[in-house]
Amino acid sequence: MFLTALFPLLGLAAPSPEAAQKCAQIHATYKTCAVRYSYDGDIFHFIYDKQNVQVACEDGKQLAYFDRLDDMDMSSVLMYPYLTGATPLPETRQNWDPGRLRSEALFKTTFGSGEDDVRAQLGHKVRAGETVLVAAKKESV
Repeated sequence: MFLTALFPLLGLAAPSPEAAQKCAQIHATYKTCAVRYSYDGDIFHFIYDKQNVQVACEDGKQLAYFDRLDDMDMSSVLMYPYLTGATPLPETRQNWDPGRLRSEALFKTTFGSGEDDVRAQLGHKVRAGETVLVAAKKESV
């Protein structure tokens, strides 16, 4: 949160309470990756490929859906909540696609930044008599 004082100089505002709650939820889910990432309440720091990539919890930009796909802040990952139960059809909500808005930095930090990194985390499991490769289970993911 010490970076909050720098936000006006960077053209950013501190995260709104709603965005802060979403970012806390993301942090709680992915904290098993703590060796490669940290969250100070304002900024996520992701470490992969010998880089420290910083992503704001909330960047304050009001972007259209497809623009947001290319310019993510972390709170936007949960812009569309996952709902339980059946989805009434026909789907009438525009661009309603939970899970579509993603953080590349979060995924690279969690699962690896390339094919070799991802493959190194796979394990063999027997499913329906077949041996398949599956992602190793992380404690909270």
